[in-house]
Amino acid sequence: MQKTAKKFLSMLLALMMVLSILPTAVFATEQGTVAAPLDSIVPYGANDQTTGTATISVQNPVTFTGYSAFENVPYYLVTVPTGTTYVKATYKDAAILTNATSGVASGYYADVPQWTGGGVEMAYTESGGDITITIPLNYSRTAEDGTTVQKSFVLGADGSGTAYAPEYDGSASYAPVHFLAFTYEGKSAPTVAPGAIATANVTLGNAWTLDVAEMFTDADGDALTYTATVNGATQTLNGSTLSYTPTAAGEYTIVLTATDDSGTATHTIVLTAAEGTQVPRLKSGVPVTASATVSVGYAYNLSDLQAGNIFENPDGSSLSYTDYYYYRTAGTGERKGPYYFSTALFGATTIQITENTADTYVYEFHAMNSAGLSTDTWTLTLTVSDSIEQHYTFHVGQDMNYSTNGSQYPLIKLYKTAGLDDKGADYLASYEVDGKTQYIYEDHDQSIAVVNGKYMITVKGQDYELKGYSPLTFKASDFTTADPNSTGTLADNYNNFYASLAAGRYSFRAYGYKASETSANVYLGGHSLTLPTETNVDGGTGGGKDIYLRLHSIYTTSKKNSSDYFTADDYTARVVMPIMGGDVQHGTPYTPTGSNYTYYPFMMYAAGNAALWNAYVDPINEAADSFIFTQSINNTTAAGYSVVTKNLSLSQAITMTVTVPIYADFHLYFQFNNFNTQEITPATGNAIADKDAGTVGTRELTYKISKSNSNYTWRLEDNRSGVTNYVTKAGWLKSNSANFSKTFTFNSGDCTDQYYHGFGNLGTITKTRDEAEIQAYLDPTGYKYTEKDSERIRAYRLWQIIDSDAMNIMIEPEFKVKVLSGDENAVTAVTGGNAKGNWLDVTPNGTTIVAVNYKALDVYTTADEHGTHGGLYPATNPERTSVFVLTNDKDEHGNAKANIAYNSNGLTSSRPSAWDYNYDNWFYLSNDTAPTLDFSVSSSGTTTVQYAIVTTDASDLDTHLSGWTTLTADSSGKYHASLLGFREAGLAGGTVIIKMHDSTGTSYSLARVAEVTATVTNATNPRETEIMPGDKVSLTFEGSYRGIYKYSGIFNPTTYNLFYSIGDTAYKTNVAQYQQMDQAKLELTIPTNVDFGSGSTANVQLTNGYTYGSMYSAANPFATLYNMSDTGVGTNFNAVTVNFCLNRFPNVNVEVTPRYNFKLKLNITNPTTATPTVTLTDAAGNVHTANSNGEYENLPYGTYTYAVLCAGCDYVYGSFYLGSADKANVSGGVLTKTIPLTASAAGAWDGTTKTQPTLTDGVYQIGNAAELAWFAAQVNGGSYAINGALTGDIDLAGYNWTPIGGTTASTAFKGSFNGNNHTVKNMGIYYSATTTSAPYKGLFGYVNGTSSSYATIQNLKVTGKMYLTSTGNVANAYSGGVVAYANYTNISGVVSDVDITVTRVNGNWSSVGGVAGRLVNSNATNCGNEGTIRAYQYVGGITGYATGTITGCYNGGAITGNGYVAGIVGQTTKGVTACYNTGSITGTGNYVAGIVAYASGAAASVKNCYNRAYVESTGSNVGAVVGMTNNASAVMSNLYYLDFTCAQGIGSAKSTAQTATAKTRAEMDSADFVTTMNTGMAGTFGSSRYSPALSWQTNLIGLKTPTKGNVTLDPFGYVDEEDLALLTEWKDAGKKQNDLTAEQWAQADINGDGFLNGKDTKALKNYINDPASNPIR
Repeated sequence: MQKTAKKFLSMLLALMMVLSILPTAVFATEQGTVAAPLDSIVPYGANDQTTGTATISVQNPVTFTGYSAFENVPYYLVTVPTGTTYVKATYKDAAILTNATSGVASGYYADVPQWTGGGVEMAYTESGGDITITIPLNYSRTAEDGTTVQKSFVLGADGSGTAYAPEYDGSASYAPVHFLAFTYEGKSAPTVAPGAIATANVTLGNAWTLDVAEMFTDADGDALTYTATVNGATQTLNGSTLSYTPTAAGEYTIVLTATDDSGTATHTIVLTAAEGTQVPRLKSGVPVTASATVSVGYAYNLSDLQAGNIFENPDGSSLSYTDYYYYRTAGTGERKGPYYFSTALFGATTIQITENTADTYVYEFHAMNSAGLSTDTWTLTLTVSDSIEQHYTFHVGQDMNYSTNGSQYPLIKLYKTAGLDDKGADYLASYEVDGKTQYIYEDHDQSIAVVNGKYMITVKGQDYELKGYSPLTFKASDFTTADPNSTGTLADNYNNFYASLAAGRYSFRAYGYKASETSANVYLGGHSLTLPTETNVDGGTGGGKDIYLRLHSIYTTSKKNSSDYFTADDYTARVVMPIMGGDVQHGTPYTPTGSNYTYYPFMMYAAGNAALWNAYVDPINEAADSFIFTQSINNTTAAGYSVVTKNLSLSQAITMTVTVPIYADFHLYFQFNNFNTQEITPATGNAIADKDAGTVGTRELTYKISKSNSNYTWRLEDNRSGVTNYVTKAGWLKSNSANFSKTFTFNSGDCTDQYYHGFGNLGTITKTRDEAEIQAYLDPTGYKYTEKDSERIRAYRLWQIIDSDAMNIMIEPEFKVKVLSGDENAVTAVTGGNAKGNWLDVTPNGTTIVAVNYKALDVYTTADEHGTHGGLYPATNPERTSVFVLTNDKDEHGNAKANIAYNSNGLTSSRPSAWDYNYDNWFYLSNDTAPTLDFSVSSSGTTTVQYAIVTTDASDLDTHLSGWTTLTADSSGKYHASLLGFREAGLAGGTVIIKMHDSTGTSYSLARVAEVTATVTNATNPRETEIMPGDKVSLTFEGSYRGIYKYSGIFNPTTYNLFYSIGDTAYKTNVAQYQQMDQAKLELTIPTNVDFGSGSTANVQLTNGYTYGSMYSAANPFATLYNMSDTGVGTNFNAVTVNFCLNRFPNVNVEVTPRYNFKLKLNITNPTTATPTVTLTDAAGNVHTANSNGEYENLPYGTYTYAVLCAGCDYVYGSFYLGSADKANVSGGVLTKTIPLTASAAGAWDGTTKTQPTLTDGVYQIGNAAELAWFAAQVNGGSYAINGALTGDIDLAGYNWTPIGGTTASTAFKGSFNGNNHTVKNMGIYYSATTTSAPYKGLFGYVNGTSSSYATIQNLKVTGKMYLTSTGNVANAYSGGVVAYANYTNISGVVSDVDITVTRVNGNWSSVGGVAGRLVNSNATNCGNEGTIRAYQYVGGITGYATGTITGCYNGGAITGNGYVAGIVGQTTKGVTACYNTGSITGTGNYVAGIVAYASGAAASVKNCYNRAYVESTGSNVGAVVGMTNNASAVMSNLYYLDFTCAQGIGSAKSTAQTATAKTRAEMDSADFVTTMNTGMAGTFGSSRYSPALSWQTNLIGLKTPTKGNVTLDPFGYVDEEDLALLTEWKDAGKKQNDLTAEQWAQADINGDGFLNGKDTKALKNYINDPASNPIR
């Protein structure tokens, strides 16, 4: 008893110091003051001198819970001065147990838990009733193991204290008298200073110095004594300064100490010494500064920096462009940075700088390597100007006559481009004749003179004034003197011409020499150039200010007939250079001597991928009757001086005959290049219908088109008035090689809602991308002042309607325009390409505010189906209406700018820093009660700021402009425009127009705003709504937009990241390429040091939300769409990896609660006397150990796995979740969970024993688990081809099973196994790893027969559980309930009731199945699954993946996964026949179905199958029977599904013949449905309850569907244990007919006697136990 009491006290007293804070943690306490019999405590120092006065404070008295004798014990906190080593405590009139003979009191110290014997002996005196006990504060004694233990029992060096109390024997006449706790009086030891360095670097030969005092701090301000050692050697300090000079390269461990009379603090620094200067440095001779000029919007290439001509590594190794970073200063603004160059995702990358605002920019470049950052810097001052002259050299190559004209080079003339005609050809000047504009394309031999300061042209004796004519003069090579008659300077095989030009458009014309002539009069063509040009990023010559002009000669070798070649009278050639926005003019055609071919010369700019060009040859005159143009697009030519020739064969034309409704307009288009599509005129018939022709009947058109060309698109419009029009149809035309006919029509049931806003009818790929976005390109601010007569604004739909991600053949919807303010006649809608009204020509008359939307469009693939990229594209989301402001009012040409900031995090961005109306979005929260758009204004003088909002009605896309509201800036200069107007209009955002007026006039800025709903969930513990410090949280949004989409040839975003920060820590998540922004899911970690103050919760803010990404794009993509001409753009072969930041996401508050940890006790109910062994593991793989009381302490929320091993019991493996719901079950600070053990059945396995079975006729006769274990060991030991058969049921008792067969083909099981209709039950597989290897788990592992001798597994049922996890990136799981991986194997008559749980950390974990993980060249026949499967990818009730047949199989288990999830098979390439599913199927990704998730290839077939369970997924290609087929030849026949289980039978089909039919419950329960399912395979299905069963399921055949008992009103009609539980609850509650609905009562009154009683529950229970013998009818 005494020893027990001692142990009890030792446990309690160890916690004494926390009593004053947490008095209820261990003790029951009573409030109130206790009279203290304690007389005094005197502190003494080491020399037996008193050290001062002790302060005593009364604490709450304590009672030892459960010990009635130890109640109301006084407890005191004693504060003693520093230096105290012992105290004398005097007690008066205290009853205390002493040893009368020795005068010794027995005492015990709580913090010496290894002592279990008597207490510490103390000096004891008694005088006049006063008892004085000397209490040492430090004590040394010998422990039980013989070691000497020195303990500071009461006071530690850091000022901490603990408790003392006397100790007693078992006598009931004594009780504890006092408890004392000691602490120092306001003293503390030194500590390491915050921010003390832990690492340092030094160069060999240099001294490293450190002020040691800066590494420590002392709260008392005491004088500190310092020491230092280096690698253990004591160093001499100069005061507090350490100086050390390393003698060799390497790491040095420096240990520092600081000491005062309260203790010592220690700090360690690792010093790295390196040889010489290892960080990058400037190359010798490189100036530290440089300067350059560039025009606004043009990239300045950092070629020298990237080429390694600026910095170098001292060791000679190369630097990558990602090793450079820089700081940027704009004008007199703030120095910002650092900015880094991100790694290119693919292709070449040129690091470059683009500025879109004129100013002087200073870039301070640094380099870095593994040794650190360069101390050298290279500073570039970049002057960016709206219009600066730069020196250009035009390098002109040879022409076709070079070898015959005495090696003379061509000459060029230079002009300012006057304009482009309607076909994209540049002209040098124009003039008017009788009101018609005439163009001058080249002026050689033209009669042009200057008259009265004007250029005049004489034509047929009549003089006309030339408009736009501006010939330019070249300069000498020094660019200082004019050279008006320059014939060029020959150098390096080029004829060079020199000019000083401001940025802009210039036209050149080239002329060559003939041998017989002395002047250059052979016209070689030319074109307009936009200067400066972009540089070829592939490193080729040219671009920038070096313009290489090279002659290209286009010709054809085609013949008009068997003998005649095409001449200039039969065909013409054309070249388009999209990067220059127009055509290249051809010169005079020529036929070389001795040649049959006619050539067209084109002198044009050559710069590799930076100057793509498209070539066309067109038949003319009579040749056009039989031939049609041929194109060659995206050609490249590197800089060079020799002539380039290109041959194009003219194509023979084919005829397309089109039949359309008599009332419909039909248009055919050809896409010449991206954003340049032109309508084809029909050869016969009219594109526009006769509006008086009626509505009944058809009409016919014919078109001459190019054979085998897939660049054609079509459009069918219903433009009738006074009727409900069909939504316009459009699509891509399949290439054809012969004449063909097609019918395009509208059908009853086609969509007529022009403003349809759904996404459900989009193609399978596009539905995950489309955001119903629109962008119209006027200016990044959305506002522009113009002095032009007209401005063309191009609007585009996003997601783009393109035929594929590679081909980019574009279609646009019909656009709707409304003038919100200004002249309504100022806007003319123009059709550009396969569209309607998508381009707007605005002739401003003052200020015009315009809104643009588009209507719905029904789009079809070349196979005349919606397919992957077609579908019913919705009309504009009303929140995304595009708005622009255009003015020619000089009073509204102000310079004030609204500064709206998109977020970033110091990441480099190739886009301009200013807000862009099209690309940026200001997101605000749906729960923000007062959302605002916040901005500042840069202006001159007195400034007035107003704003208006633009809202759009969803029903008809009618747009409205609100009134103007005047704003006042706050004290920080910010304006705040309220966004509540959108919410009041029922919209989640729209456009805000900011109007500013200052001394320069009026200006505007526009911003798109969007309301988003932020959802924050607990990612660490998804079951919890509480979020605690250290938890990971998931952040998602609803209502967000990308801002930057894929634009053909301009943008191709490859990575798209959502960023947010918590404090200084940034987090990001990737949005899959092209996917909707709402699919972003960001995971962040809540800090562990959340300050709750006195509150029960705290808010942690997620800040700085923005989008950051990279894209494969044009060199200056953000300006491309604003500057694009009718010529369009070329395919983006000159792509660079461009990084961008955009958007402003709102701050999000996360409510955090203090962390809660459990103390857990596991109650193991054990039917045996053996001692169980318990292993408890958390989700991170950490094994927890119980304390001496069997309690697991400090367990946070989460899932825990337990394993219990006990002799004579089944092995138990399971898991439980600790969470908020468990708090209510905590008692006395402890949560108890019970784990029951089950006594093992006779013959059950013990987990180790292996017994050899009898061998009969070459087959091992296996009758118990030990024999099956022996069989497995033999196979895995090398006897791969042995055979086995079960002679009875096998009980594996849950012990961890090693599969029969290894993990490779060579170690696989190769024999046969016959279960003889027995069961292997209680199989357990518990796989946890850190590798990426495939587990290959199941009763059997790898099973591998041969093509001539299949392995067999048959006539077997397996029950049990499998748990699989790994921290590695596991690509393939290859695991199943019965077989992990089967190759050349026949599996038949096998049923699995194995629950499989895959806990995925990384990877796809592909191929998990109830019967088999993967079937390769293998077949499953008459198999079933009843287990619950939770896996990730390629998951099926029978198998995850199959390349063999599956016949006569069923699934009744719930299947859950991400993608490729199905009841029978995740993906198959062969036939699935006569199968059904009744288990729920749940996915989160693509390809999810009841039977087959993905049918791949022509040989894949699904026949005579049905699904009777829910199929659900948030991804695409989801079907009740089949998720997707990828081949039109795949046979899908006789397929059915219960009508409410999924929206469609087949998620995505390749053929209209591939269908599945919905059936009602009654239809599935009918005899007719059994007949239907047996179509072509009589006898396969038999009648059963609810729906047909397979004939081999004899226990189900003949069962009747119960007419009562479905009291839960389960929609499937099932009657099961859930119904019995509810019926029993109703019966016990005395429910009567009036208490239930009529439908409930009809099911509940099973015997029909009008009462709900035990007879009904008994009847239902009997039915559930044996439905065949106890039917409910």
